[in-house]
Amino acid sequence: MKKLSAAVVAALVTAGIGAAAPSASAAATDPTGRYQVVTPSRIVDTRTGLGLPAGPVRANTTAAFQVTGRGGVPATGVQSVVVNITVVNPAATGWLVAYASDSPQPRTSTVNYPGGWTGATSATVPVGADGKIKVSVGGSGVQVAVDVMGWYASLTSTVAPGSLYQAAVPERWFDSRTDGGGKFVPGDYLDIPIEFDETGGARLTAMQFNLTATGGTGRGWFTAWNGTNNPPSTSALNFSVGETSPNLVTVPVRRVGSSTSQPGWGEYYATVENTSNASAHLIVDGVASFYTDSSNKGATHVVVPPVRVGDSRSGVGMPKGKLGAGRTVNVALPGSLLTPRTDSFEGTITMANPSTNSFLSLFAVGEPRPVASAVNAQTGRNRSNGFATYPGCVDTACTTAGYSIYNSTGTVDAILDVTGRFDLTAEAIAAQGAPAAKATQKSGQRAQVRRAQLAGAPTRG
Repeated sequence: MKKLSAAVVAALVTAGIGAAAPSASAAATDPTGRYQVVTPSRIVDTRTGLGLPAGPVRANTTAAFQVTGRGGVPATGVQSVVVNITVVNPAATGWLVAYASDSPQPRTSTVNYPGGWTGATSATVPVGADGKIKVSVGGSGVQVAVDVMGWYASLTSTVAPGSLYQAAVPERWFDSRTDGGGKFVPGDYLDIPIEFDETGGARLTAMQFNLTATGGTGRGWFTAWNGTNNPPSTSALNFSVGETSPNLVTVPVRRVGSSTSQPGWGEYYATVENTSNASAHLIVDGVASFYTDSSNKGATHVVVPPVRVGDSRSGVGMPKGKLGAGRTVNVALPGSLLTPRTDSFEGTITMANPSTNSFLSLFAVGEPRPVASAVNAQTGRNRSNGFATYPGCVDTACTTAGYSIYNSTGTVDAILDVTGRFDLTAEAIAAQGAPAAKATQKSGQRAQVRRAQLAGAPTRG
């Protein structure tokens, strides 16, 4: 089984879970949950007083800031925003949760951080009626930076129709440790080649990647964008000495023309550049694609109340007790999260109290474990990362959906929070849940590092 949309949805329809799918005409004209690309832009930085008062967000307090009308996000018609939230050098261990300004604080976390750490986690956050989102901090207070990466439309949106979504099997696209070029020094950049099926006039607009940095020589960061003009003054991934640092990011792409090897397909690129003063290895895992398609086959974003679906510390949704080395456990999703249209979920995966350096992989139950990792952590340091992927069948009758979590080495607690969902359009369901358009890495072609030395020391962060 490759996707929940084909097997699990059919089983859920038979079981009568959820509401009936909308008509094709309603799906085709409804902008709700379609993704809109923006140039990555920083809208909050408490170090400078941008968007919030200058100074750390104190422990056990909440801060609200305006999102709509800023950073390329329109003033109205916004369902949720995709943001990259960076915490900077906290005094001690803590956590941060981001949520809509008019909603109660959820019992989940968005970023988990150890003392002295600087890093980021991407998240999709619903927007309150006032156009704001909130961040609440527990444990240690911390400086916070927020970069907006894109947004999802609401029913009232008047912007041109946005993009549909398709989750894929997480796949390793590039690894500088094995693909040549060595560590990315300041100014090195990677053009990631992508081929896309443009049947019916479809166009690729953005990609989801899990970016990972390792072997850092100091504190640094990578910037990700479509490669047009200079890199934006934002960070997609932060790294430091002795850490392996992951972050799930949504990156706009640029089209360079029709494919010369695959008739009917287009050639695209996304760019990742080391815009800092330190060096590190870069790993790129492909996760999902966003695209426009007149046939309307794909998935759209749905806001769901954030919920903790798995916690090995308490036994919620999974066996109680730490995951040992090489162990895989299953997390069953609550039936209340599922509808006959459900395709995939997004949220946060957290490693807590790891006994040694390790990583977790997250994948659909019943499918082979991918090479790609979902989150990495160092000994004794809690770490979180965003995830976006489709679940599989927990039971043989396929009436329950869920994920498998694999731990590499040592022992660790695993926590899984769901914060959003992607539902198939009526057209996609009618086509057996197989959208015509898809993104794949170029067959037989490796992404190559090209050197573009910057003039002078970069100041982005």
